[in-house]
Amino acid sequence: MKNKLTVLVLLLTAFSVKSQNIIPCASDEYLNELIKKSPNLLEAQSNFYDEVSRDITETDKSYKKGTVRIIPVVFHIIHTYGDENISKAQIEDQMRIINEDYRRTNADASKTRSQFLSRASDMEIEFKLARKDPNGNCTEGITRTYSTLTDGGDELVKDLVRWDYRKYLNIWVIKRIARDASSEGIVLGYATLPYATSSASDGIVLISSRVGSIGTSTIGNAGRVLTHEIGHWLGLLHPFQSGCGSNCSSTGDRVCDTPPVSDPSFGCPTTNNTCSNDAPNELDMVENYMDYANGSCQNAFTNGQKSLVDGTLANNTYRGLNVSSSNLTATGVLTTPSCGPISDFHTVTRKTVVCQGGSLTFEDMAYNGTVTDRTWTFEGGSPSISTFQSPTVTYNTPGIYKVTYLVTNASGSNSMTRDAFITVVASVSDIKTPFTESFENEQLFIKDWNVIESGTYGWKRNASKSFSGSASLQGVIDANTATNTRYNIYSPTIDMSTLGISNPIFSFKAAYAQADATKSELLVLHASIDCGVTWKSVAGYRSNTGLTSVTGLFSNWSPKDASEWKTQTADLSAYASVKNLMLRFELVSQSGNSVFIDNINISRNAVGIKNVFSEEELNVFPNPSQGAFNITLDMKNKNNLSLKLYDALGREIRDFSDGVKTNNTIIVSGLPVGAYYIKADNGTFTAQKRVIVLKD
Repeated sequence: MKNKLTVLVLLLTAFSVKSQNIIPCASDEYLNELIKKSPNLLEAQSNFYDEVSRDITETDKSYKKGTVRIIPVVFHIIHTYGDENISKAQIEDQMRIINEDYRRTNADASKTRSQFLSRASDMEIEFKLARKDPNGNCTEGITRTYSTLTDGGDELVKDLVRWDYRKYLNIWVIKRIARDASSEGIVLGYATLPYATSSASDGIVLISSRVGSIGTSTIGNAGRVLTHEIGHWLGLLHPFQSGCGSNCSSTGDRVCDTPPVSDPSFGCPTTNNTCSNDAPNELDMVENYMDYANGSCQNAFTNGQKSLVDGTLANNTYRGLNVSSSNLTATGVLTTPSCGPISDFHTVTRKTVVCQGGSLTFEDMAYNGTVTDRTWTFEGGSPSISTFQSPTVTYNTPGIYKVTYLVTNASGSNSMTRDAFITVVASVSDIKTPFTESFENEQLFIKDWNVIESGTYGWKRNASKSFSGSASLQGVIDANTATNTRYNIYSPTIDMSTLGISNPIFSFKAAYAQADATKSELLVLHASIDCGVTWKSVAGYRSNTGLTSVTGLFSNWSPKDASEWKTQTADLSAYASVKNLMLRFELVSQSGNSVFIDNINISRNAVGIKNVFSEEELNVFPNPSQGAFNITLDMKNKNNLSLKLYDALGREIRDFSDGVKTNNTIIVSGLPVGAYYIKADNGTFTAQKRVIVLKD
């Protein structure tokens, strides 16, 4: 056993290989992680190869040559309504590819070189999408789950949805795999091997841009990544797994008719012979699906690989239950039922914010069955009801509205309601200038600011780093953030006209340090006057234009104190009279450091009102409230100070100027639901706080 374990350790050496910034497979790395947690997997692997070797030499195999084994499959699409939410047609195209590859009916089978032609094998395996889910319900073998984990969630996506691994081959499709550092390359997929699995982890994780050969997958190893990963799921190793040698049972992929390869093959190097001590000495079989050659070069499995897989499928400890006749019945793969549809929808543009009087077109995204009848219900919209597949709806009244979509066919019906789905922005914003944002109030930040890209990176509220107060806005970037990835955050709409000048200044404090002297993160300020439909760039900030606030090069940097922040400005003169201006910060990653933002101001000068009325001097709490709140104004000189309450239309509601001269705290109560703002003015500078009154 000691010698076997030594060989197994060699087998598990991780290959951090890449070609053109692509890492085709991370199954080795994944297995290594599992072994660190459970070292007994080394013995489990040894036992696996002993058992499958025994199974394939026994005369009483559970099947005869020429018998096709069927494996039920389910695709779990994890998405945020982006391109990663691939179509049924793209999934069906992927099914076509793996079935052709495993039955050797692939069109490029004729390209197998003559020296390998006699060993090229029909694996006698077919894959079918499940037609019954674990509860016996009708399915098309596709689930769709909304989750930001699609962007690098890896193992965590398996907790969102999984079907019994003893019955189904689970394939999770996500936007990006974060198993390896983004700076090292793009990981295409990884799989669990039969001896290193569990009910919580078994299956394959695959990126959406490598599913099939149509739709979003039209480059690289289109469709062949899954062929490769299924090979791992069935027990096959890489031909470079344990290097060169004359003993085929302990070198290469432990399959004797697959020539060992010293290193992974990239491109299509048909003249390579990287192992000269194999017996017999042969060229590298770059057409083998388990190497890393281009998908256009791969075209075959070998007879020896088929024998190993036969042993895997003959053993109920591994994959035998998946191909059992009882499981084919349980998963319904031998039937073609008509399923009831599952409702799903979004807007065509994926935007859910519209200006008052504007329109949105909705997209039918129902799946699992053909829709024959549909009914849309649009709260606050015109029309309020539609039976069109892709209706256009106009929203004339500001507010937040729900949408309901009912889909039906002869087999059933299903309805989805998205509460608070559509936001209709007033022609005149209830947020007035002068405008300030210090990110101190988490509830208002969540309510007012719209973060577009979610996940590990991008815009977050940081409650421990700030120029003043305790919080700031952080665009999270580090060495593992993919280069040129863009992250966006939208401001609420702002009424610029109330400032009463023609040259308003946008200013903010920023903190940033470079990690690389040759590269800098880019911060761009954009403006929109149509609630985010179109945008115009206002200003850009990077190291060579003054974004850097600390001299030197640092990794994983964050500001330590106020001295490491710098004032940045932009001219908003072009928007001085706009009554619903929306701003957007766009951060472009260069795999360097985060950018921090604090104390945003739209005011009469670049210094900003924050230096006159600080967070401690003018405060409103609780905010939001249920109709009552306190105003505190702690200043030495209040003689020329006015303090007034205005409604969302800018109408004066109450005047506290006299009371504030003798009291540090003003109690406000009895306000109906809505948005208000408190404005303090000393004749030279003004400051204001937005107040939200919610339902009880």
